[in-house]
Amino acid sequence: MWRRPPGDQSLGGRVALVEWVMDFDPEALPIPALGLRCRNCGYLLDLLPDHRCPECGWRFTIDDLLPPGDFPLVAMDGSPVLLTPDVAAILKAARILHLLYNGPLEAVYGLPGSINGRQWFRVPRNDLLYVVHLLRNRDQLPRPQVTGPDWGCINCRESNPGTFAVCWSCGSDRPTPDDYRRV
Repeated sequence: MWRRPPGDQSLGGRVALVEWVMDFDPEALPIPALGLRCRNCGYLLDLLPDHRCPECGWRFTIDDLLPPGDFPLVAMDGSPVLLTPDVAAILKAARILHLLYNGPLEAVYGLPGSINGRQWFRVPRNDLLYVVHLLRNRDQLPRPQVTGPDWGCINCRESNPGTFAVCWSCGSDRPTPDDYRRV
């Protein structure tokens, strides 16, 4: 269920990024460092040699540690992950379906479910740990180099180096030429 074999047709023509993580298997021992915690006592289960919590003795499967539902919210270290441009690029390169999260307050009151224009997101249950693994190891993944002239943020008017994809001051995405025309 978790391992994506090299000949898996669902992977299609995935880029080298996916080949690097293709052997990821959350059922392998020791338990991968994904920030998973015991449901009974909250003990951090990273790198344990067995599927048993050393604190309370609870025997578990990796599936027991996943949140319920078909599309759980992506969270790391207890906090939801924002869909930033680099996270979206990783999901796109790995061809992982993701849905924007609209929480109960947003649905009831019509509030935007975002922070600085970025939203939380959900992924299919079977891909959740794979996504967490990708995000925890994102500094080791190949990524395209962002280059270009220095640019000004449309939201806060701060000047940013051409190598930045987001504003260092407010976190807004780098504007496109069309964005400048609209202002």
